[in-house]
Amino acid sequence: MLTDPGHIAMAVAATGAKPVYKIEVCWDGANWTDETANTVLGFTVRDGIIDPFQGLASMGDAPIGKADITVDNYDGRFSQGKAGSQAATYGIYGIGIRLSAGYYYGATPELVRVFTGRIMDVTESERGATAKLTCHDLGSIPMQQKYSTMIYEGTQINSWISTLATLADVSSTDLEQALTVIPYAYLDDDYALDEIKRAAQSEGGVAFFDVNGTLRFWNAAHWANATSVATLTVAGFGELEPRRAYNDIYNVIAVEYQPRAAGQVDKVHSLDRAIMVPPGGSKELKLRLRAPLARFTEYDLSACSSGGDDLAANVSVVPTSPDTAASWTATFANSHTRHAAYITRFDVYGEPVEGRPAETHELDQSGSDTPRRKDVRGNWYLQTEAQAKLVASVLGQRFKTLRVALSLSGMPANPLLEVGDVVTVQGARTGINQTAIITSRELRGGKSFKMNLELSDFTSFYPYTGYLVVGTSAIGTSGGRLFA
Repeated sequence: MLTDPGHIAMAVAATGAKPVYKIEVCWDGANWTDETANTVLGFTVRDGIIDPFQGLASMGDAPIGKADITVDNYDGRFSQGKAGSQAATYGIYGIGIRLSAGYYYGATPELVRVFTGRIMDVTESERGATAKLTCHDLGSIPMQQKYSTMIYEGTQINSWISTLATLADVSSTDLEQALTVIPYAYLDDDYALDEIKRAAQSEGGVAFFDVNGTLRFWNAAHWANATSVATLTVAGFGELEPRRAYNDIYNVIAVEYQPRAAGQVDKVHSLDRAIMVPPGGSKELKLRLRAPLARFTEYDLSACSSGGDDLAANVSVVPTSPDTAASWTATFANSHTRHAAYITRFDVYGEPVEGRPAETHELDQSGSDTPRRKDVRGNWYLQTEAQAKLVASVLGQRFKTLRVALSLSGMPANPLLEVGDVVTVQGARTGINQTAIITSRELRGGKSFKMNLELSDFTSFYPYTGYLVVGTSAIGTSGGRLFA
């Protein structure tokens, strides 16, 4: 839950509270410009930590946060075709944008951030003098870029996510300490954000961008000692719709993992045709390796002229070793001034990372009941039995009992509440009185400021209470348990 700057929580519960909004745009890529004069006419912000169509089973696969913001475009600032406008000067696609919302306290506006992202599209209106800005959170840029890396051995999940964030030029991160270690990790023309999510899921965690544009990673123990931060009652919402999540009951959890190890030195690349490098010239090639390399050993090169003279001494390779785990973008240079060099052999040797036969850890909690199985497969980062046991334990606890999925709509918006917050929901006719995690949130602003929430039952989310929290709990705490 965000920190209240003063009186927002009081305004949410008050009758006749007057909402206030603020929009800022980073036109030049460095400085934020207050565009409050271009009045926010309306907006919708959506964010979440689960796929809304898959329910709790997709925890960790957080969708991209989105915002549709309609502004007064009377001066054409957001029109790229308007000569001299901000959009014409700096462009509009990918420009940074952030939105704050709150309420007036007397004549003083009190606001908190509700969205940080980039403008991805603009719909303009000539007669209406408005512009609708379609925006995505800061995960949209890493999602569209592919990256390749060297092999990282024995790296913790949070360290790997930090590496990917740096690679994708993500400036702000808030990463919890991971519970597991990945034996081998690398990218090979992969999307950074997809890999960040997969890495988080490999230990039952969640990764997403928050309202401030910070990449956050929560490990499987994130909610272990969580308590309710707010109580939502009939007086505070338009409708409460509880739904029993029968499809989310599984009593057998099967997690597939594939052990990996560095093999013996072996040939991982050889040419399938000769390469011609002109006299005094060079040629760049991207060589695909048979398997990612844990360690590079050497290469063997043979080159000759068209007449058969040995020119191996005239051919150099830059860089002198593979520049990523699974490929080598090599520039071959020929120093001979009169003869072209024909490279007939270029063999690359090293210790390849090889996958062993996949194994499955199965957690069976069916007892005398009919087994209903949940399979977890296809996550490259699941490489050890310890990881598989952790994921099975976390999912087994979440899915072994019937949970209630809650939808709250028509609420006076409380911008202090974030996805991931634990709240208490109380109904009357439905008999609902339970704690729940906010899994998705929709804010709608305009003349009024409303909020819709999707929540998941938090009851027995963990088997125990009073966990020791590394870095927080005192050693020897009575009754404390280390999360495992």
